[in-house]
Amino acid sequence: MKDILKTIGSDYWCVIESSQRVRAGQEDCKVGASTKNFEARWVYAVVTFLHKDVFKQPTHLDWAAQYSNKAMRHMLQGKMSCLWAPRHSESPMLVINIHQAGSATLELQQRMWMALQGIRARYPDIQGIIGGDF
Repeated sequence: MKDILKTIGSDYWCVIESSQRVRAGQEDCKVGASTKNFEARWVYAVVTFLHKDVFKQPTHLDWAAQYSNKAMRHMLQGKMSCLWAPRHSESPMLVINIHQAGSATLELQQRMWMALQGIRARYPDIQGIIGGDF
């Protein structure tokens, strides 16, 4: 899937964050990459495009490390992407893309906001963009 998106938007960096959870009823099937990732059984994915004229290659930031509860990390995977995005002519930015993180449960929503606060606390002077459909 990422290769298809790269072809469509070759002027953009394409970053995908996906969970390894499988769809209901397909728990016994193997989950893995294939040439047809758009048919994968992953439940969640967040895709972020950053224009190459503005940004150098972004890298993932580990926002989930602050959670000792494995279940909460697992629940947020594929619903939130946090990127360190160096720019060509200015200081780097934090780019956070959220896909319905916590829309179903108040506890998960609180965890998402706590993750955002933790990220901002690590980089208080860096500009950022928060986007998505949260």
